[in-house]
Amino acid sequence: KTGIDVEFVGNPVVEKAQCELTGEEARKKLEVSVSATVVTLLPGSRTSEISRLLKIMLEAGTLVDKGLGEKCIFLLPASASFDTAAFGPVLKTSGIDVRIVHDLMHTALRASDAAIVASGTASLETALIGTPMVIVYIMSALTFKVAKLVVDLELFGLPNIVAGKKVVDEYIQDEVTPGRISGKILEILKDESKRNFIKDGYKEVSQLLGTGGAAGNAASAILKVIDEHTRTRTQA
Repeated sequence: KTGIDVEFVGNPVVEKAQCELTGEEARKKLEVSVSATVVTLLPGSRTSEISRLLKIMLEAGTLVDKGLGEKCIFLLPASASFDTAAFGPVLKTSGIDVRIVHDLMHTALRASDAAIVASGTASLETALIGTPMVIVYIMSALTFKVAKLVVDLELFGLPNIVAGKKVVDEYIQDEVTPGRISGKILEILKDESKRNFIKDGYKEVSQLLGTGGAAGNAASAILKVIDEHTRTRTQA
């Protein structure tokens, strides 16, 4: 819009979000039954995010169990910095089958039928892996007020922004409730047309993000400009 010469070089997340395992192979690696219903929980990486979202996700998991009439397996990918002392008691009292998997987020997503994901890069990775999801986010009340003044976006989930339309359901702030989240997860688990709609949207997202090699493409684009400027100076 401003007339600046731009070249899209791709998004690094395309290379990051890789899992060569099939769903069955991923479940075998994580020691999860092939016949189980599996949901990945991604409440974020920062302690503040996890504090705001994990309990709500666990309560949503309880409602998913009730809605299906069976015990699901909930996978919680966690980095080495995950504060087990702080969040362990919440997990133990949740009443659902939560299994922490360390540094295996993409494997967990590949093994899952659905996911509940905090808004951010993880939502793009989930889309590229292909797992149907619901995106949620809660920030501090002050930050939210400031953000509303500065940013005017109808959609906040990255896959939806990339696609330019709502591919997956998203909830923010007061909208983030166990009932809303579980309702959409149950819809994903029970409705094949819902899953197909999301996966078709993921294909669009994947195409728009490029084929990978962002760093190399960026370097090539920069060298091209340097070469053009060098020739221009030489000719002058």
